Amino acid sequence: MKRVLCLRFCNWPVQRLQRLQSTDSQGGLVSRLAIYTAAPQAGAAAARSDSEQRDTAFVRDIFPSSRSGATILCSSQAAWHQGVRPGLPLGEARSMAAPVAKPSAAGRQPADTHFVPWDPVGDRRTLMELAEHARMFAPLIGLENGPVPDSLIMDITGCGVLFQGETVLAERLLKTFQQSGWQCRVAISDSAAAAWAFAHPGGHLLTQSTGPGEIDPRFDQSWQADSIIIPPGQSAGYLGSFPVAAGRIPLTDVRTLAELGIHTLRQLLDLPVEDLPSRLGNTTIERIRQLAGVDEELIRSIPEASPITASWVSETGATSRSEIRQVLDHLTQELEPQLRHRGLGAIALQAVMKHEDGSTDTLSAQVVSPLQDAARLLEVLHLRIESLHVKRPVFSIRMTTTVAPLPVARQKDLFSASEHLEPQEELTAVINRLNGRLGNNAVLTAAVSDSSVPEDTIQLTPVMSETAVTSRRTAACRIEQLVQTEADAADKAFAVRPVFLLPVPVRVPSLKPAARTFVWEGRTFEMQEWIGPERVQTHWWQEISVHRDYYRLLTTQGPEFWAFQNLTDGTWFLHGIFE
Repeated sequence: MKRVLCLRFCNWPVQRLQRLQSTDSQGGLVSRLAIYTAAPQAGAAAARSDSEQRDTAFVRDIFPSSRSGATILCSSQAAWHQGVRPGLPLGEARSMAAPVAKPSAAGRQPADTHFVPWDPVGDRRTLMELAEHARMFAPLIGLENGPVPDSLIMDITGCGVLFQGETVLAERLLKTFQQSGWQCRVAISDSAAAAWAFAHPGGHLLTQSTGPGEIDPRFDQSWQADSIIIPPGQSAGYLGSFPVAAGRIPLTDVRTLAELGIHTLRQLLDLPVEDLPSRLGNTTIERIRQLAGVDEELIRSIPEASPITASWVSETGATSRSEIRQVLDHLTQELEPQLRHRGLGAIALQAVMKHEDGSTDTLSAQVVSPLQDAARLLEVLHLRIESLHVKRPVFSIRMTTTVAPLPVARQKDLFSASEHLEPQEELTAVINRLNGRLGNNAVLTAAVSDSSVPEDTIQLTPVMSETAVTSRRTAACRIEQLVQTEADAADKAFAVRPVFLLPVPVRVPSLKPAARTFVWEGRTFEMQEWIGPERVQTHWWQEISVHRDYYRLLTTQGPEFWAFQNLTDGTWFLHGIFE
């Protein structure tokens, strides 16, 4: 089962500035610190990035005063108790923070509150830099998917055994950051949506009514612990009492739900999802499906500061596919020890080939399950090379990898030559080869549909959907589904029907029950026995009307045919042959 960890940095914008900015007059960290949003300026939105615009829109939705002027975004605990609260106009906050206390016995004046403009770009950049310190705990780390992020989302599936359990993993991760002075919390659950909710039981920092570091009275004190680990499969039972805001739902929809009397996640998850889009936004529907476990939240990996790469440069250049194949062989051999050293597997390879004029061609390949073995990675690339047309010499190649955690190791059977083989692994290898040669959309599988029309009974679909290609969890479930037998469904579908159907039913005028022979493709067949009929009719609401009586036709020459009479006009057709 998938396991996800949310590493939350408490009161993040303030904590970052306290650590990275200035000190007070006595040389210590600034204890009274408030961050404010700048007053909106005409034309400034066009110069902001998409993430900055989302952050700004989120803040203005929470604090209406920020739409017209500078407003306090967040404050330290000392500034909070001094009266500097989020949502206050900057001018009012400055007056609240003016020191009125008398000098202390040592003659020192009370410390002033420092007001600093908000830097959302710096907040995101620092979070991404901190991700490098957590690489040893999880190879796949992403930034929280939402406005004003304060958390890192880590896929720790299968990583717990490396640390003698998830409890030790969480403790060591906390210790790593707390020793460096960071205040953070950890929550582990079955999905990114649930882990974020357990790390933010009252919702986002900016939506909470309590001060920084204070316990929300709506929750038991245990939810404010530094480490929260939910056993596999039990997150839904604990999440029910949390407020709707803990689901990372936009504030406008939180207000809409409150007007409808929906205040907790249990009430929200009990609603019929098909009726919600008429009242709620797409983001809210997506969050509900993620919390319910219907959809998986994609963790967008933060690029590593030192990614796993390999490069080749030559003065003469490679001019043929065989030479490029040799270079790629050498590069994959360089990648393998890097992957093994970090305990990761490659799920995608990209080779950028540069020509003399500076133009580039890209050769890429994806696999269903993470791989470390250079020979198997090269095998996937070789299938791509076969369709490569080398028109100009290639003078350099740089190969990069997209990595993911390796599957959980399983116990091998030491006394059997065949039982240790895992069908999932064998099928994964086959799909990797076929997708590498033909492309994902060309590798199809047959599935039995509920259609009453015989030619529509079998549907061909890609073995791996686009979702399965980008999601390891979906890919693993798909592989597991493919290796399971569906004998009951197959027997039901083909009990009295041929496996081979003609592409289009062929009309045979001489085919009649009263006749002794019929002619098809220049051959004369003598009819021996008719078995049937089986009536096939479409429903009245279906666009194509089908009214047929099917018969199994035995001949003295050996072949058995599947024929039908069109009940609309009485004509006869051959439709299939029994093998």
